[in-house]
Amino acid sequence: MIWLTWRQFRTQAAVVLGLPGPEAVPVDEPFLSVGFASLTALELNNRLRDLADLAVPATGIYDYPTPLELSRFLGSSMTEAD
Repeated sequence: MIWLTWRQFRTQAAVVLGLPGPEAVPVDEPFLSVGFASLTALELNNRLRDLADLAVPATGIYDYPTPLELSRFLGSSMTEAD
């Protein structure tokens, strides 16, 4: 497993949503309000898995509704795995 930086996380979210860059992904806005839905959440999960070998729960954007909350969860998961 490799470490995923905050910028990499936001970059992947921006790519999935077709946004111009990571700065376009608000850190404290709910995923659902910035355009994520079930299929885009699955695509983000797949990208994070491929990029950093992270097992993101299928319900990740619902359980951790903002990028900040999900990244904190993923960060704690990476720490526990080491």
